[in-house]
Amino acid sequence: MFVFTPVIMVTGLLFSNILPFRKYMLLFNAVKTIDATHVIVAYVFALYLVLHIYMSTLGRNTFSRIKAMVVGYEEEPDEPKTIADNMGQPDEAEVDVPHPIATTAVVSPEKTVACEEFHAKQEGGKDHD
Repeated sequence: MFVFTPVIMVTGLLFSNILPFRKYMLLFNAVKTIDATHVIVAYVFALYLVLHIYMSTLGRNTFSRIKAMVVGYEEEPDEPKTIADNMGQPDEAEVDVPHPIATTAVVSPEKTVACEEFHAKQEGGKDHD
């Protein structure tokens, strides 16, 4: 926009007050070039506006980003706990609660046995069937 703003201003001024520049514009046959440049830059401005309005509607809901621009801040939702957060040592209050990774998806019998052995080692050698 730093390039297009001066270009559209200069080409617009050349069209708005054409008499002082008429001699030079006829000498270089520049009317069509200036006209084309002015129209192309106007289309770039229109595309810029439409694209930015579209991008402002890509929030959680349609007007959340626009509201954030008006208010000055955006309320972001709490992030859910991930498995990586749960892999640490359990808190004192969570000692009796089963470990969240203790559930096993059956992929193959070998991997299921390996997972059961791993969990049995973690629980102190207890074998749960």
